[in-house]
Amino acid sequence: MNLHQVLSAQAEVVVIGITGRYDEALFDFESSDVYDVHPFESTYSAYRYLQEKGNTELTVQAIVCDVQTLMREDYLFVHNIRRDTSYRSTPIIGIDRSGEQPAIEVLSHGVDDCFAAPVSWKKLRTRINDIIEFKAMLEETGEAPVFEDTYAIPRGKRIFDIVFALGALAFWAIPMLFIAIAIKLSSKGPIFYSSNRIGTGYQQFGFLKFRSMIPDADKMVEKLKANNQYGADGAFFKMKNDPRVTPIGRFIRNTSLDELPQLINVLKGDMSIVGNRPLPLREAETLTSEEWSERFLAPAGITGKWQTSGRGKDTMDTDSRMALDIEYARSYSPMMDLKILFKTIGAMKQESNV
Repeated sequence: MNLHQVLSAQAEVVVIGITGRYDEALFDFESSDVYDVHPFESTYSAYRYLQEKGNTELTVQAIVCDVQTLMREDYLFVHNIRRDTSYRSTPIIGIDRSGEQPAIEVLSHGVDDCFAAPVSWKKLRTRINDIIEFKAMLEETGEAPVFEDTYAIPRGKRIFDIVFALGALAFWAIPMLFIAIAIKLSSKGPIFYSSNRIGTGYQQFGFLKFRSMIPDADKMVEKLKANNQYGADGAFFKMKNDPRVTPIGRFIRNTSLDELPQLINVLKGDMSIVGNRPLPLREAETLTSEEWSERFLAPAGITGKWQTSGRGKDTMDTDSRMALDIEYARSYSPMMDLKILFKTIGAMKQESNV
């Protein structure tokens, strides 16, 4: 057996928020050599990795995560993993750097065990094996717990979304028909544009808009990064006088009419009328800071605090936009949603061609 085969035979352990061999939270690193240790700075990066991997290439033996990282996002990562059939039985072990977090509270969110740092890999290995054996027994007896979606849109908000979306679609039906005809006659390509977006709880869905750009516009982003108003390495991409935008596209973008097909997303339950803007995969993957992951706890929305506070303004930087998203995630309510809806009317016309 060659070295590649030996490494491929190793079970993998995903480590989140703990930087590796020289992190004081874990020691006796030589005892981890039985595993292929794969570290991640953020839960989002780890979650996307596990989703794409599908637990097929290597066996994910366990997930070890900094407890404060999990708490900061209200255990969103744990809840997502527990709903995934590929990983719902994978041991998740929390490492508490503060030594003050009650273990029972951590375990109540679906974490299998919690250790106060520092902890040795030898101890972790023993505990991982014990948890695997225990969960295998539960599977055999049919007693394994079933986890439901914790981050569903609140019932009252969902009812409002359906009523509002149906009314808006009825009101805008004829203008939407004229927009569709104008797009079809003015440029080649489909009438609608669908892109993969990350919304509530890191969930991915097809995000609908009227097409406002030339075909294959996404492939030009790398060439235009230097003109990004958020900076060449910014998490978001937006630029003045974007050359990819068609003439009819500029009009519907500046008046926000390109957003009308998202009412269909609302009816499907992908998003809400008011919430945090769902992010394209490229932008979401750039947001690796754990302090930003909190934005994904709120419903994804057509309009929100960013659109009514800074949409289209050249001075809106990434940090300011994320601060608005986090503020909404922490305090959204029916009254706040109504205020945002009223403000949206005045914010529909952008101040800049972006």
